[in-house]
Amino acid sequence: MPAGLVLLRYFGIADQEFGPIEGLILAIGAMLLAAGATFSFGRPKHWLGLSWGHVWKAGGALIALACLLTVAVALLSARMSLDPMRMLCLVTLPTLTGIFSVLMIFLSRTPRTNLAIVAILIVSAELFSALILGVQKIMPSQEDVAGQVAAVISPVLKNYVRNDPDLGYAAIPDNVQRAVKLRGDATVYDVTYTINDRGWRHTPQARDLNGTESFAAFFGDSYTFGEGVQDRATLPAQFEQAAFGFRSYNFGFHGYGPQQMLSALEHKDLPAIIREKRGIAVFTLIYGHDMRLTGEPVIHNSWGYNMPYYHLDGQGNVKQNGTFTTGRPLSAFFLPLLRWSSTIKLLRINLNSAETPDQYSLMAKVFGAACRRFESLFNSQGCYVLIFPQAKNSAEKALPYLRKEGVKVLNYVDLFRRSDSDDYYLAGDGHPTARAHKIVSERLAKDIASGGHGLGE
Repeated sequence: MPAGLVLLRYFGIADQEFGPIEGLILAIGAMLLAAGATFSFGRPKHWLGLSWGHVWKAGGALIALACLLTVAVALLSARMSLDPMRMLCLVTLPTLTGIFSVLMIFLSRTPRTNLAIVAILIVSAELFSALILGVQKIMPSQEDVAGQVAAVISPVLKNYVRNDPDLGYAAIPDNVQRAVKLRGDATVYDVTYTINDRGWRHTPQARDLNGTESFAAFFGDSYTFGEGVQDRATLPAQFEQAAFGFRSYNFGFHGYGPQQMLSALEHKDLPAIIREKRGIAVFTLIYGHDMRLTGEPVIHNSWGYNMPYYHLDGQGNVKQNGTFTTGRPLSAFFLPLLRWSSTIKLLRINLNSAETPDQYSLMAKVFGAACRRFESLFNSQGCYVLIFPQAKNSAEKALPYLRKEGVKVLNYVDLFRRSDSDDYYLAGDGHPTARAHKIVSERLAKDIASGGHGLGE
């Protein structure tokens, strides 16, 4: 594993990622691993007069001890955040190496030989695949990793995002961040995100709201948050401008899924944030939210490993079981290994499942639970799932499940199309522009004023 860390650092992946505690663990592990390798493959027989059997067992024991120490301290350290990269380097590979060493010590000759052959074949397949893909494909390049994160979290990451025990991660309160995204020499956007003292994006008042009795609480991901647009141009802000008598609250953030809506309503003191006693809740649904809810490999192995993990119990009720890491330890153990496998990349094996009946059934039940929770906290004037334009496949498959759970749907799939104009989505990014948010917010205001019956209801 220390050798693996050296490789990671060589390719620039783990640079500045491992702190002093991890470094100490890996240094001790490296010494034990070196001692084990010396015993196993060196010539201590001639130095100490030991038999090859004793040499082999001593070397294997030292290697197993090095792996055990690495895993134990990694799991026990309260400081350490076991993101997929740390899980791979400090838990998964050391555990597998330790198990292999122990088996090689205690198995008889024939099973030991067979196990060694299997291990050699696996390693050979990985090396062969890596050679075909190119040396730089052994691990994802720095640009690949940065691209995954930038697609979810603002390009400005420092002093902006914090761990959150209920939501997985959230914005740092009382924060103003400039977010700039470039594509070649072109500027995709250059905007400012203002985060209030509660850790949510600030919604500037469109007018004097003194005496306002109703609110609109918006939940969702970067579409709700307003990735790539100014504070006044987000969907919640423009709804407040379009709908008289409502104060908007923006509870969206980059990369969130349906589970963050339910978790925020269950664990965050939203009545202490929202001044008004009655209002509406709106979740902005786009393609891929089903995958975020179920923690598919592409989500778990990038930004979603600490997101809330909701599933259905034996009675079909929504139940939370920690996070994707703590609630699914076996998946958390193996998924990073599969993510960085050169063989799987070479064979183009897709480990993700999307838009399945089970996923949509769970998603509908989560929205149903969130709406019931919302109605228990506030004098509800409506709890809605707003299907954003361009989410056509998701809408067609999700609608039957949402209606079965009694969730009110505002289906805006055909409100506009990308081909209608270049002004609806940011070129080189894909997030909605201020104009797109304006069109959706005005339609939403109109539908709410008419009783909340959107397209497709």
